[in-house]
Amino acid sequence: MVTSCQVCGLVVEVDTENGLKASCPRCSSVLFKSSGGMLNTLLLGISALMLSVPAATYPFLVIYISDEKSSATLMQTAHIMFIDGFGIAGAVILFTALVFPMCYLILIVYVAFGCVAGIRLPMVWKAVRAIDLFDYFQMTDVFLVGILVSIVKLIDMAEVSFGSGFYFLIAMTVLLISAGSYYDKRLFWCRVQNAE
Repeated sequence: MVTSCQVCGLVVEVDTENGLKASCPRCSSVLFKSSGGMLNTLLLGISALMLSVPAATYPFLVIYISDEKSSATLMQTAHIMFIDGFGIAGAVILFTALVFPMCYLILIVYVAFGCVAGIRLPMVWKAVRAIDLFDYFQMTDVFLVGILVSIVKLIDMAEVSFGSGFYFLIAMTVLLISAGSYYDKRLFWCRVQNAE
């Protein structure tokens, strides 16, 4: 694979097949570092996708107010916000906490599967480019922090407990972040080109 150093700009050919790490001969900055490979990315991505279904459909929070129990799933929360006139907020929750992360995971699994299997899947070039786009907009970790801040504010007014959907969302977020950390775009481009 031919790459350029991000520090000094030197164009260098790097052997990504055999090496775990490559440094720039001019400035010694890291050009390539294998972070575990595409198989780890594939397995973590599939696991996160499997957890996204219960994260979206199981009760997320359970709130007790005056002996009345109320619970909602992630999908129901976005729907209720639409009904109550907070459509933009509902859309932001739906897309950043569910739709964009699922698209990101589907694309990572698609590209990783092609690379692990050694085949070039249709439209894989567009998929690799789209991964970068969805990576900016999937924000399950930010959503979880927002939920925790809201619970701290609600704790004086009502008894709040986490539903199973909350724990599935935490597990999905950890796996999603792990899959993204193993994903090495330069290695993917190199493997995809070799598969042609």
